[in-house]
Amino acid sequence: MNKDNYSYSKNFQSDLIIKKIYEKNFNKSGEGIIITSLTGGTKSAVYLIQDLEEKIVLKISTKQQDKLLSFEKNTIWWESKMLKLMELKNIPAPRLYKYDDSCEVCDSPYILMSYIEGKTFEACKKNLTEKEINDIEYQIGQICSNICEIKGTDFYLPSMPKNKYNNNFEFILNLFNMLLEDAKSKKIKIGLLNYNEIIELITKYEEVLNNINNLCLVHSDIWDGNIIIKDGKISGIVDFADIYFCDELMTFYFHTIKPETSKKFLEGFGKEKLTFEENVRISIYRLLVLLKMHIESNYKNFENNDWIIDKIYNEISKLQDMDKKLKLV
Repeated sequence: MNKDNYSYSKNFQSDLIIKKIYEKNFNKSGEGIIITSLTGGTKSAVYLIQDLEEKIVLKISTKQQDKLLSFEKNTIWWESKMLKLMELKNIPAPRLYKYDDSCEVCDSPYILMSYIEGKTFEACKKNLTEKEINDIEYQIGQICSNICEIKGTDFYLPSMPKNKYNNNFEFILNLFNMLLEDAKSKKIKIGLLNYNEIIELITKYEEVLNNINNLCLVHSDIWDGNIIIKDGKISGIVDFADIYFCDELMTFYFHTIKPETSKKFLEGFGKEKLTFEENVRISIYRLLVLLKMHIESNYKNFENNDWIIDKIYNEISKLQDMDKKLKLV
């Protein structure tokens, strides 16, 4: 991926500004600290700060909110709240040191948090044994189940906190509509598909979408790149911006871009098997993720992504077949 495109919306800061942030929040001199820019992610500038005692992570929100997808905008305040909540619930995640939205030292809100040792599951997976991978996916299931134990009363999207939704169908349809509006604004094509075809397909599943088991807190971005591994075990989960109150099946590991949900994840989550209707909802959520990946990659001028279009077609075909089966019931 071209680094300029990869980081074009990030609000990078000079070492001088980062030292001032450090001094303001820790009441220590910034002389002698080691500052390293960390890669990964497409929204925030992230730095590792090392002093004599510990490693600290600084995450700075982008100023260019217009270059983000609609439901990515202005969420760093929410991430700070989620980090506090994860600590209360004993979820393995960074511990929040400070959230500052004053813009006194830095011209964007930022978070200071603890550093989690290890490598991403994505980076080290090829060097793990099948048993280690199974054990980790089981742990992911347990962690996601613990997050989903935090019950909600309303569907909630942090980028649009004032929006109200009567049910899951309204919530999901709104996410699809926002994505497609983003695509329309940049004249992004989705293969040969018409935007209306996608909405019409989702609308057919109104009843199924509303038949949810659990309205709860959900980590919708708990993919392998946000799971940190050390010594063959999960040392922590990172990136808590994309957490919503919604259907528990919107947990990313239910609907990864792979065609089936991991059995070990399901076991760890506490689900023996998935019903037909649950698989329908998972397929819809997978389609949402694939559309987001495709639109985001075009929106931000990332590399060629024809393979995503193929997966979108496959998921739409699967949903069309599921619709036929439902009509036969």
